[in-house]
Amino acid sequence: MSRFYVNGTIPKIAATFRGTQAAITDISNAANAVATLAAAHSYQVGDYVEILTSGWNLLAGRVFRISALSTNDATLEGCDTQDTSKYPASQGAGTSRAVLTWANLQQINELEVSGGEQEFSEGQYIDNPLKFRFPTSQTPIDVRFLVDDDQAAAYWAHVKASRAALANRPLRFDFPEGGKAAGTGIWTYSAAPAMELNNTRRRTINVAMAAEFTEYTS
Repeated sequence: MSRFYVNGTIPKIAATFRGTQAAITDISNAANAVATLAAAHSYQVGDYVEILTSGWNLLAGRVFRISALSTNDATLEGCDTQDTSKYPASQGAGTSRAVLTWANLQQINELEVSGGEQEFSEGQYIDNPLKFRFPTSQTPIDVRFLVDDDQAAAYWAHVKASRAALANRPLRFDFPEGGKAAGTGIWTYSAAPAMELNNTRRRTINVAMAAEFTEYTS
């Protein structure tokens, strides 16, 4: 049995990207899907790729790591598209961008991740006194950081850029045991700092995630 502590976790925000967006002309149906990229891409093995658009709606807003690259064919580690009812063959084309550099979030006092729970509706048939429940949607995932209000820190410029554009920007967690989690969302922050006597001035940064995280053990 293992216990994994939050202490030592390093959250990161995407700082720069590799060139311009790269078109995805096709994505295969596989346990680790292969994305065929436009010839002008500059992606490399180990890059985290944000799927900006896709004919497969379930992939839009996801972030995956490239585990192998053969010319224009990039293997997206953890991108399971085997279910053709969810991922119809030859319909996954779209656009993407790869993160070039990350900026570490600093001076974090609190970290909270919430949401992603399955929601249900209730029904009942007239011949049965027992109601039943059936799955519907999942709640949105939110990430909250309470940080010291030191906006001179390098990562703040990227938080502000996401907020100003109300556009997604990738978020990554590097866990102390070596695991990783990556996703993307819109970053916002409190309009005014929290102020309390004998304490540091603080801001709350929120990330409204576009989709679920992709998790890796190393």
